[in-house]
Amino acid sequence: MYHPGIVLDILSPEDRNVVAVDSTMQAVLKMWDENLITVLVDAKIGKRLKKKDVVLVDYRPIPNTNAPNLKVIKILKGSLAKAIWETYQNHFRKFRMKNIDMKKAGKTGPLQEEHYVG
Repeated sequence: MYHPGIVLDILSPEDRNVVAVDSTMQAVLKMWDENLITVLVDAKIGKRLKKKDVVLVDYRPIPNTNAPNLKVIKILKGSLAKAIWETYQNHFRKFRMKNIDMKKAGKTGPLQEEHYVG
């Protein structure tokens, strides 16, 4: 499973404002569902990453664990990046509005309590 996000900031050991014990790079991301996370950036694409890039984060489980990988593995560009981001955002807005409508109607149900991954 993979999730798109937008790069808000990049934490690189090459940045003079970052003191690091290793050579890895992390990205602070706003995810499609409005979560904020900081994840590892794959070293193969780290030098090409920029603020405001739309990226794909690997959420697949690490082998032999239940923990998600949480690594930026792709940088999406141009119309593809825009289309994917808009599709996920529209889905999230519909999900949120359905939940708000149920709450206003005083109904309880799976939308209010359900935590989703998808």
